[in-house]
Amino acid sequence: CANKNGIIYSGSGGGTYAWSIAGNGTINGSTTDPTVTVDAGAAGTFTVTVTVTNNGCTSSCSKTVTVNPSPTAAPGDVSVCLGQSVTMNGNPSGGTLPYNSHLWIVINGGTTGLGTGDLTNNNDGTVLIDGAGATGPGSAILRYVVTDANGCTAQVTGTVTVNASPSCSINGPDPVCPNSLGHVYSATGGGTYAWSIAGNGTINGSNTGASVTVDAGAVGTYTITVTVT
Repeated sequence: CANKNGIIYSGSGGGTYAWSIAGNGTINGSTTDPTVTVDAGAAGTFTVTVTVTNNGCTSSCSKTVTVNPSPTAAPGDVSVCLGQSVTMNGNPSGGTLPYNSHLWIVINGGTTGLGTGDLTNNNDGTVLIDGAGATGPGSAILRYVVTDANGCTAQVTGTVTVNASPSCSINGPDPVCPNSLGHVYSATGGGTYAWSIAGNGTINGSNTGASVTVDAGAVGTYTITVTVT
């Protein structure tokens, strides 16, 4: 596979050995042992040659090796709210199709508490991360390994950030008089706000600020709801 290191070739015949290489590969280490270690380069070929000398006589032989292209991958980092789920894509490409396998594992859950058991491998280069398994905010590192039809692999990492859900509370008058105007309710939690109302009351003005103004209607109740993001 392209860019694979530590490929070992051995010669026979006894005596002394002299190895050389040509093409898309390099010898890593000694060239005079019965074995030689080769690091493959780009896709293509390389040829290893060994000259064996024994009792003053020499013989040379060569082996041409095909270097298959390796796949690549580039996961996009994602973020998710505590208790929710999100999909990460490993974005595999290249190599030789079809891909034989896709592997996802959590290698560092950090303060999130996420583990490999919180992952659902879709076997298409994507993984579903179940934020319900997170115990707190923070970042977790995932490893993705894709293997192509020739057994060549790419191994990369991606990060999922788990954000804490904002707290939410509403402050304001209760009870109020029927048909009274201008009751102000405020929320906490920061971020953005979206207010709505149901029952015997109406919102007067903006429904996207940290506070909202309500005009009461007939006797009964109204319910105001705010979604904080």
